[in-house]
Amino acid sequence: MKYDKLFWLEDHPDILPSVRLAGANMEEILGKTSFVHDYQTAQDLISRASFQFHILDADFPNVISPVHLNEVKSYLKKINEGNFTMSPILETTNGTPANHFVRFYLDNPSILEGKSIVLSASSVAPAYAYTLGLPFYAKGTISSHELKNLVKTELTRAHSPLAQSQTIESWECGNLNDLVQKYLQ
Repeated sequence: MKYDKLFWLEDHPDILPSVRLAGANMEEILGKTSFVHDYQTAQDLISRASFQFHILDADFPNVISPVHLNEVKSYLKKINEGNFTMSPILETTNGTPANHFVRFYLDNPSILEGKSIVLSASSVAPAYAYTLGLPFYAKGTISSHELKNLVKTELTRAHSPLAQSQTIESWECGNLNDLVQKYLQ
């Protein structure tokens, strides 16, 4: 893995077993990554430290509830101990998770110093990521071709001049396996 300091904004880190199954070196990732789970905590951390690589979930809450945070911490502790068993994390947040990655990305120009990507299952996030010039990786198995078609459809529906852009063909996108192969091995 070519990055030494990773920032991972994810309110449901239950994606990690799938990252491991896709071939990522989890020991290295866990040793180099600062995980944050809501907008407020991410804002605080990014103002105090710089990172080389930023993985941004698309939809996360402004503030995570104490109950949810305790479950996330407990889950990450199990992961750090080598227990990659999927376990549900109670959905308790303060504020509705929304595509806050746009606001977070725009509010924090310091993250432009490193590589930033969006990793999400959100169906509207790819169009936002494309518009911002951010690479997008789907948590599922959707192909880059399907993602580009999804973005074209969303931008056409929004009557955006970007819908006709030729740059979409060179836009970096893919699925979780693609992300792991490109950045997390």
